[in-house]
Amino acid sequence: MLYRLNKNTNCNNYSKVKRVTLSDIGWKEKDLENLISNNIQDFISSNDLMAIFTERARQEEPDILALDKEGDLYIFELKRWSGKQENLLQVLRYGQLFGKSTYDEL
Repeated sequence: MLYRLNKNTNCNNYSKVKRVTLSDIGWKEKDLENLISNNIQDFISSNDLMAIFTERARQEEPDILALDKEGDLYIFELKRWSGKQENLLQVLRYGQLFGKSTYDEL
């Protein structure tokens, strides 16, 4: 759950933020992927990430690959629905596929 807090009043002044889905706002998973990859510095607390790759249609690839300044690889797999156990296995599979890749291969 997400709540909006009003810092200018007492501790009990908050409101629940209405939950919406991507389809509620007319977005597809690719729209979210583009938003995050183009603005990754704003979404991830590290200011050292650089998106290097976004998913291609019908390929066994994560939605976004990013590198930090030490060269560590970050794998992002976005879902329009609640996460499931299979999603974790999917990300682990991507770790196997891309985790040992050279920079040129990425």
